[in-house]
Amino acid sequence: MALVGALAAPAALASPATDLGRFSCTARVSLGTLVCQPLLPATGSSLELAAVAPAALDRTGWAAPMTLRNPQTRWLGTADGRIADAEGVAVRVLGAPVVIDGRGTVRVRTDASQALARYMGVLAPGGTSAAQPWTFDVAEGVEAFTVQVAVAGVATIPAVYASNAAPAARGLNGTNETIAAAVRTATGLRLPSSVYTWSTSDAGVATVSASGEVARTGVGNATVTLSANGVPAAQYPVQVCPNLAVGEVHHFTAGQAPSFCVAGGAAGAAEYTLLPSNTTTSPLSVTVTGSGIQAVTGPPSPSAFRRDANADGLIVPTFSEDDERSNALAFAPAVLPDGLTPQRLQATARSVAVPNVGDQLSYQAATGCSGAIDIRTGTVKNVTDHAIIVADNNNPAGGFTQTQYDSLAARYEQVVWTGVVPTFGTPTDVDGNGRVILFYTRLVNELSPPASNVVVYGEFHSQDLLSTADCPRSNHAEILYMLVPDPTGVVNSNVRTVSSVEGNTIAAAGSQTARMVSQGRRWYATGDTQTEDPWLDMGLASMAEEMMFYRMSIGLAPRQNIVVSNITTGPNATRRVAAFNAYANPNYGRLRPFLQRPDTSGAFRSGTSLTARGVTWAFLRYAVDRRVTEGGVTDASILQTLAGGQPYVGKENLRRALGLASTDELDQWYRDFLVAMYTDDAVAGVAARYTQPSWNFRSVFGGLGGFPMGVRPLTSNVGLTLTYAHGGGTAFMRFGVAQGGFATFTANRAGGDPAPMRFSIVRTK
Repeated sequence: MALVGALAAPAALASPATDLGRFSCTARVSLGTLVCQPLLPATGSSLELAAVAPAALDRTGWAAPMTLRNPQTRWLGTADGRIADAEGVAVRVLGAPVVIDGRGTVRVRTDASQALARYMGVLAPGGTSAAQPWTFDVAEGVEAFTVQVAVAGVATIPAVYASNAAPAARGLNGTNETIAAAVRTATGLRLPSSVYTWSTSDAGVATVSASGEVARTGVGNATVTLSANGVPAAQYPVQVCPNLAVGEVHHFTAGQAPSFCVAGGAAGAAEYTLLPSNTTTSPLSVTVTGSGIQAVTGPPSPSAFRRDANADGLIVPTFSEDDERSNALAFAPAVLPDGLTPQRLQATARSVAVPNVGDQLSYQAATGCSGAIDIRTGTVKNVTDHAIIVADNNNPAGGFTQTQYDSLAARYEQVVWTGVVPTFGTPTDVDGNGRVILFYTRLVNELSPPASNVVVYGEFHSQDLLSTADCPRSNHAEILYMLVPDPTGVVNSNVRTVSSVEGNTIAAAGSQTARMVSQGRRWYATGDTQTEDPWLDMGLASMAEEMMFYRMSIGLAPRQNIVVSNITTGPNATRRVAAFNAYANPNYGRLRPFLQRPDTSGAFRSGTSLTARGVTWAFLRYAVDRRVTEGGVTDASILQTLAGGQPYVGKENLRRALGLASTDELDQWYRDFLVAMYTDDAVAGVAARYTQPSWNFRSVFGGLGGFPMGVRPLTSNVGLTLTYAHGGGTAFMRFGVAQGGFATFTANRAGGDPAPMRFSIVRTK
């Protein structure tokens, strides 16, 4: 930024002026030159006064355009190193010009104050002002003359200053650069290097030797200070960029996040993906702005997502993925009555005879412990070793046949009891009959309002595990409430076909069984009166659905990096496709909207969003895989610990089950998971923690119409503002950097404050 301005009327500066420099200027009239040298001893070397040849020579009205230059490495001016705009700099003549060659007189064409020019603004390090014309009346016969001038302003002249060039504004981690120091006093005397000292504000980012060699030791921002005789002479900002190969990832800390940089490749353009993550408890509106960036070409290049049929037999879900009100009914959190203690919970068990097919059983259907009683009566349809199937006598016509009820009972034994229970643990038995009751009732159909796109296939009322003495509306039994077919839409005009309900009922029964196991173990085994946070409660339910898929898919298991052809081809394809559609596909349907708009949700998001349930499932799958791969644990040991195996809930429950030292480390695992969602099976050279061992999401989503990840190309110097959901909102931002170039980024919250977010960056090309 140079000084700019025009000639102004002579006037004193508003504040007391300080001479910034005094000069002796010699004019050669015929040659048209005016050369200015500082007068020593003085402060003249803090400025440079220069002139250029005039456009035309004229013995009278001789003019020379003059400029001011600041050779320092700091702003010249007040205590913070600047000249205030309201003050500026004035240049004045000291006495009359003196003729040194020829005869005659020379006078300055100005008034008695002899102010030649008034420059408004500030003079930056190395900055030069715009030229201002100085005009002299020169008598015939004068060939040369001298004039003394002073540059004055409201300013602070440093006791010492460095006239050397600053180092590169940014550089790669692991590189060195030496600053060629030259420190002078205010009068221009150069000081010997023996009195120089160097210091750094952050040795973790940059160190500096006694000779001024700066070593970039870590990523971030630091300031290197040069002093002479203990007096600071110059400060040099040092920004260090990560030196990444393709597939490498760098995570910027909270202190680094507001301003960071990356580099182009040594042999060509580099491409990156930037991922912010908001694991705070509040949404954050953040603007990310990058400069020095260019467009990308890939890889990877996510395929366009299609919501249509496919040839592989996999079903693309069409339900609405994010209806908060309806989904909250299916995951109503448990509320313990006041004063209920673990000791009283232990004393609630009773003994109930196992019913026979055809028996009439009545259940209280309203949720919660207080309020009106809602009795529903049904008929026992089937009794197995671990399940009792009951059908509400008031169900709509055209529902399940006896044969279908028999099939559902057998499938509960085959899929849930052998797929979910061994992994999550055995349910409690507060009624003493050794079985779980599956009550198929129109009550569940009534949870969806008219014309609702959300279908609640089943739910568990935690109150039913309590005694009726403590909770009058409890059934004091392990009971699940299940959706029933309604082919003509009798209930709220919502048609529920037999095939649709039958195809989804066991998955719902399995997920709700996992929730029932978790709450029962928490109350009766651990003795904890807390209830699980809804996001983790739902995530565990989704993990149960996935375990049912493995149980029924014949040979597929966690950590096999399943691709779509593993499901749709080979001798077991029919069974595997059916298992996927019934038990795994719902998780993919819930995960899809997160991949499309990852800024809108997150794994730890409070509430009962189906989208949050999808990303929580994906993160739990990632975290369990990562922990099992490290050794010493199994899927079942982790999930049983999470499912009521310890007196903790939410993130504290999860971090202890994974054996992590702190919640911050859990957030770091989530940050790694977000990177893995982008890099897995797409970017070469990534470390194991940035992969998804169980699923090749790009491949399987390809069988469901295309990988739906929404990426956001960044444009240089154009901010991208998003509101990131609490509990894990993110974005996948792509950009390139030219060969040998650097890109810099800032991340600011609304209002300009630095963003308290984590930022990860992965080089993809």
